[in-house]
Amino acid sequence: MERLEFILTSIGRSFAPAIKSDGRDHLSFDLGQEFKLLGSDAGRRKFEGVAIVVPVRTQQGGWPEQVAGTVVYAHYVQLESGIAVPEEIAIRAKLPYTPYLPKRDMIAYPIHLAA
Repeated sequence: MERLEFILTSIGRSFAPAIKSDGRDHLSFDLGQEFKLLGSDAGRRKFEGVAIVVPVRTQQGGWPEQVAGTVVYAHYVQLESGIAVPEEIAIRAKLPYTPYLPKRDMIAYPIHLAA
């Protein structure tokens, strides 16, 4: 899944200066929407609703949502870039990962991309 690897590495690279791997605040991207931006309707349908978590150093603009991190992200792993994804996504992308240790209470800043 080259596109999957491309999306994940691109997000990690784009946000590298802002990433704090153990951050409470985080950006949340919809993986399906990322595929849509690349013109992959099949990828959009397959991964719609799958969150990509980008833990960040400081609060971000937008409308924050409180998240029970240890519940919502229980099956997530952290890629070398610092972003977190469900383990099955990391395996499909063939990217190395470690366990993700989300905070109990986290603040999400959902990113809604215009298509």
